[in-house]
Amino acid sequence: MIKISSFWVLIFFGIYTATGQANRHSLGLYVNALDFYGPQTNSYLFSTHQTNSFKKQKLYWEPGVKVSWTERLSKFFNVGVSIAFASVYKPNSSHDSSYIKTKQGLWKGKQNYPLTSCELFSNLTIFSPEKFVFSPYIHLGANAFFHQTKSYGNAIAGLGTNVKLVSNLFLNVQSSYQWDLSGKNIHSLMHQIGFMYAWHSIKPKSKQEMIPSHSIPKPIVVLSDTDNDGVPDVEDECVQLPGKKVNKGCPDTDGDGLSDNVDKCPNEAGLLRLQGCPIPDSDNDGFNDEVDECPDESFEDNHGCPYVKEELRIKIDLAAKGIYFASNSAMLDSASYVNLDEIATIMLSQIPYMLEIEGHTDNSGNADKNLLLSQKRADACKEYLVQKGISDSRIESIGFGDMNPIADNTSEAGRAKNRRTEFKIRWTE
Repeated sequence: MIKISSFWVLIFFGIYTATGQANRHSLGLYVNALDFYGPQTNSYLFSTHQTNSFKKQKLYWEPGVKVSWTERLSKFFNVGVSIAFASVYKPNSSHDSSYIKTKQGLWKGKQNYPLTSCELFSNLTIFSPEKFVFSPYIHLGANAFFHQTKSYGNAIAGLGTNVKLVSNLFLNVQSSYQWDLSGKNIHSLMHQIGFMYAWHSIKPKSKQEMIPSHSIPKPIVVLSDTDNDGVPDVEDECVQLPGKKVNKGCPDTDGDGLSDNVDKCPNEAGLLRLQGCPIPDSDNDGFNDEVDECPDESFEDNHGCPYVKEELRIKIDLAAKGIYFASNSAMLDSASYVNLDEIATIMLSQIPYMLEIEGHTDNSGNADKNLLLSQKRADACKEYLVQKGISDSRIESIGFGDMNPIADNTSEAGRAKNRRTEFKIRWTE
């Protein structure tokens, strides 16, 4: 007993010392149930046995009460001490037949005696109880049973959870297994449910904090301002030049928000991303380079690019009307070559231009087949022009099928007009 008592004193002293700086305490009050019968019979919760020719179910737990004190060492680690009281009839060994039969009501005359349990424990919390409603934890500890004139030691492991009811009040539920350390294997389970109230420590104020701030005289500091711009020299990056505080005491001549000392164009308002310079206009046509579609050529209209001359459009449109194909085929009629050659000559003389070739059909037959045929016809024209020396990258070909008619498809004359190939010249983007 002297060795056991010394052990508990050392453990308690360690917990007290470790928690001296803790900032949260908890006081708990619970009802508990002590179960020796389950480990004795390997039959937990309700057990069924024969009594007076009929089966009877009974819960073999011994009720009691428990009080605990807990100190938090960190966000996820608590230590504490508890004491529990119950009145029990305790087995004397592992699988004590006398105890088992008495509990089942087959033997009579055994008495319950007061039992006191003192426990030191630690809880490893999985979720912070301040942030989550449910805060499950792992319970580890050791305790001593005092029953009649004897004492027993147990190692303890279990699971529990705290459920936040309000900011400082928690519902606690816990079950743990208690391994007997006496060598008699008188193991047990302890179940509990109850409430915990937690609160923070109030750190006493230091003497310095207790002195009202208004009673401490503030030192008077005089800061020099060489250029008299209202910005002290210690903060002024342009001590000899008056400026604004927003620019750290430096001037901003062009008013673009960038002070002259870092502005690459200090006399011309510009953009921050261009270090204070305006967007350039390389060809001086009035369109800055970010909107000028032709930044290397000066044109004061059409987004800075030249218009395609109307005479070129007319020549190409006339040539396009002379493009023919075999019926229901993408094979070019030889009569088309002279017109395609004329278009090729125009394109070769107008290098900056691109050409769009559109294929169209009437609505006769299947729409999907018409779409495919129109694409093949546009591609055939493109292939012919590429063979004449025009770069493939300067020509786009697309088929529209019967989607864009220019005449009525109900007459043969209208359908003939809808079967066409259009050539559109434009400036290179």
